[in-house]
Amino acid sequence: MKLIALLLIVVSLAGCATNRIGTEGIKTFYCGNDTQPGAYVPVRWSKTDSDQTIAAVKANNSVWVATCR
Repeated sequence: MKLIALLLIVVSLAGCATNRIGTEGIKTFYCGNDTQPGAYVPVRWSKTDSDQTIAAVKANNSVWVATCR
């Protein structure tokens, strides 16, 4: 009985390990690749936005630049 329980746990954990996409998979999802765009869309600001909003938008977009280029 203990052996069966152990085997079930091992099989379950092995199944989880194959579903991980890793850092490159996350980067492809976020940034895209040669054949499809990523999930990220740059944020734009307008002339009527405050300086604080524009600074926040630039900070947000800089994450994409640092990650995807």
